[in-house]
Amino acid sequence: MMINADNKASSKFLYLFNFLVSLVSAGVLSERDCKEYPIGGPHPTKIPDSRFADVGDTVEFQCEADFGCGDSSTRYVGWMGDVTIEGYGVQPIGDLTEDPRYKITEYSRNGRSVLGATLTIKDLKPSDFNKNLHCFMASAQIDYPTKQYTVKVLRR
Repeated sequence: MMINADNKASSKFLYLFNFLVSLVSAGVLSERDCKEYPIGGPHPTKIPDSRFADVGDTVEFQCEADFGCGDSSTRYVGWMGDVTIEGYGVQPIGDLTEDPRYKITEYSRNGRSVLGATLTIKDLKPSDFNKNLHCFMASAQIDYPTKQYTVKVLRR
């Protein structure tokens, strides 16, 4: 749909409008970036795998999920490590960023329909190998199950 400008005052607006319409028509932009799912999210789009590396290397793990349309305030994608809690044993709730070599970068796209988290570990030490690293994808809505993926850095 193209609109013609009859006066100069509206020509800039109409130029931008026509430009955006052409982007939508070309598939560069969508009118609605989120997906409607019959069953709520998270729907994994990037599932992390364990990685082989050597001491001193840098490794990166990506974890991402599409939650579809709806309330974006109750969504979470992130990384945690193992912690031993007396009476409960090992639990996957540790803060990995207590070590400055561990960096978690969270991102979103499509109007927060898609959330992701990248875990980067720099200058690997022997203690980093075979450690459980957990990616969680969760929504606070009770009928959407939490997804958990566990990976490790493996020695080459």
